[in-house]
Order: sequence, then structure tokens, then C-alpha cells
Amino acid sequence: QEDDEHDALVDGEDLEAQPASAPPPPAAARGSGTARAARRAARAARRAARSWARDFSNFIAKGDFFDLAAGVVMGTAVTKVVTSLVDDVLGPALSVWVLRGGSDTGGGQLGDAHIVLRGPDPKLCAADPAGPRVCEHLPTPELAHRYGAVTLNYGRTLLLLLDFIAVSLALFLLVRAYASAKARLSALVSKEPPPLPPPDMRVCPFCLNDVRRLAARCMFCTSTLAPPP
Repeated sequence: QEDDEHDALVDGEDLEAQPASAPPPPAAARGSGTARAARRAARAARRAARSWARDFSNFIAKGDFFDLAAGVVMGTAVTKVVTSLVDDVLGPALSVWVLRGGSDTGGGQLGDAHIVLRGPDPKLCAADPAGPRVCEHLPTPELAHRYGAVTLNYGRTLLLLLDFIAVSLALFLLVRAYASAKARLSALVSKEPPPLPPPDMRVCPFCLNDVRRLAARCMFCTSTLAPPP
């Protein structure tokens, strides 16, 4: 019986030594913390939006933006004009010189010029009524591939290279003319009268160099100077 009383006393002391668990926060406190976090997030989002709008307006207000937009529009227009020049003028003229009117290397256009590396498949040529006539000449790379031939299409490469050179040259001339006109306009707008010599200096009327105001002879051209007024 004494042992049972001692064990009950020890168990009571252990229960008193254990800290009591903190009560859970009330629902109102948890709700107020969530609302504060939501308000902080909303304020941060508004600040980020204002900063983005301010940076975008500053970017739009700069003159470089309009120069870039004008350059893109002009470049697109010039590219179309030069592409038409290559396709409709230079391409046919070069096709006459490259192909020399023959039908073995192309169908009359520079883009169709090619070299047959491997002939067409006889079975494919025989299966088509127009196959024998087409397989004899293979005027275009498309028809050559249709009948199983392997071709080296150098005409397309020449046409693209010519297009690239013409577009680059046109854009270079356009940018150079624009830069020259802009420099001349800036020089006319910011043109200032020549600076006056310092008070203790004057201009030699013979060589137009600056000399001392009280000098009797120019140190550059050795001309005799009149006394200052």
C-alpha cells in the first residue's frame, strides 16, 4: 500500500512538471493576419504596376523609340522593293546569262538552275505517261525529286545570295543617307557664332590668328599691326 501511494505521488509530480500546451489562437486573430498579408501583397502589386507604367512611359518618351519604329517600317518597305527588284528584274536577267537558254540546267529561271547528281528512277518515269519526256530534261528540281533524282540546286543559293547583297546594300545606303541628313540638320540647328578672342587678345587682320592686344607685330605672319583702339 505504501508503494502504491509513492507511485501515485511521483506520477502527480510528473504531471505538474510538464508545461501546459498553449491554447490555439482564436479564429478572429487568424483572420486578421490573413487580411494583413493580403493587403501587403496588394500594395506590393500596385507599386510594381506603377513602376512598370513609369518605366514604359519613359521608354516611349525617348526619341530612340520613334527612330527605331521608323527604321523598322522603312526597312520593311525597302526589303519588299529590293526583293521585287531581285525576283522580277535581276533574277531573270541573270538566268539568261547563267542558263544560256538551255533546258539541261533549269526551266528558264535562276531559281530552277540545278545539276543532276543522280538520274531519275526508270520505274517512276515509266509509270507516268509524261514521265519519259520529263525525265529526259528534268527542268526543275521539284520534278527531279518527284521522279527520284538527286540534284544540286545552286540556282536557289545564288538567288538568295543576290537578294541578301541587294537588301544589305539598300539598307546601308538608306542608313548612310539618314545619318548624313541628321548630322547636317543638327549642325544647322546647333550652329553658333565663332567665339570671340579673350579681352587681352585680338585677331591679326592678315593671318587671322590670335595675337596679344598690345603687340606691334604679328608673331605668326610678322605683319606690322596698327595700335589697338
